[in-house]
Amino acid sequence: MVNLKSLLTGTVVIIVLGLILELILLLLTTGYTVFIRSYPELKFISLLLSYAFGTFCYFIVMSIGGYITSNLAKNKIYLHCLIVGLLTTGISLFTSVRDNGFTFNSILFILSGTAFTIMGGYIWIKNESIEREKNNAKHKL
Repeated sequence: MVNLKSLLTGTVVIIVLGLILELILLLLTTGYTVFIRSYPELKFISLLLSYAFGTFCYFIVMSIGGYITSNLAKNKIYLHCLIVGLLTTGISLFTSVRDNGFTFNSILFILSGTAFTIMGGYIWIKNESIEREKNNAKHKL
């Protein structure tokens, strides 16, 4: 059975963190654009850095959502994370895709977001197994 509480909580966490991060990135990008006007030779590097930083932040947001989803679900972790990843990337694309439909970038966005959410579930599973081993070691003493 799917835990609706974990799905809803994971989705809300990703949306709220994503919006906060989007605001921060927008402010940083605006300041960086003003800075780069003085140094146009750094434009190529600035694009690479902004994409790398954006991807890293996207990974963090989606992984945190997957981790929280897993923490509440307790079973069928990967299924819950898959649903939350597809739901949140779908909501995001639905609000931003216009007449040109799906592109390679939008498909990459869906796949990476879902993979990052599942990675959050994987991290939760690893942390739980470490905690279980610590508890078992305590009880054996």
